[in-house]
Amino acid sequence: EKNESIKSSIADTQGQLDTTMSDLAAVQTQLETTNQQIASVQNELEVLQGSIAQLNTDIQDKETKLADRLYIMQSYVNGGQLINVILSAGSFDELLNRMQSVEELTSYDKELITGLANDKKELEEKEVAVQESYDSLFVLQTQQTELENALSEQADSYQSTLDEQTAVMNNYNVEIGAIDESLTENEKRILAEEERQKEEERLK
Repeated sequence: EKNESIKSSIADTQGQLDTTMSDLAAVQTQLETTNQQIASVQNELEVLQGSIAQLNTDIQDKETKLADRLYIMQSYVNGGQLINVILSAGSFDELLNRMQSVEELTSYDKELITGLANDKKELEEKEVAVQESYDSLFVLQTQQTELENALSEQADSYQSTLDEQTAVMNNYNVEIGAIDESLTENEKRILAEEERQKEEERLK
């Protein structure tokens, strides 16, 4: 009866250990997937941040060039040189073309800077969304890591209990074996005594 009770306890503990190990394997697989997603998002963030940094450089470069050009144009205006350039046109059409070129030049630069700024804003908005995704994945990673640690500790506890129960089972079997061996020796002595008595009776 005691033997069956120990066997039942061992079976229960083994079942709990198997279930825990299965849960642990599943969590480890999920955690591996999460880690891969985090690596992918981190890479995307780095690319976005690099693009934003490049756009900042481009915008600053264009703004500097535009400022320099406007300064030169202003100098031409103040010095009368821009008027001379425009008025030196050979025809009225050429005059209009030169005036329009000056306006288009500054308008193009401004539109270019505005376009770059819009691109930068769009990338920054995307960066915020990707950062939020990264933060969510990081929280998930933390939760999964904590669960992995808890299941690992639980598995170790079940394994320790299983080892103890197995040791008890082995000790019990040794004790039973010793008892069986003792009974066998007694039986041998009884049989030997019976044989001796029979022999004495025969010799009388």
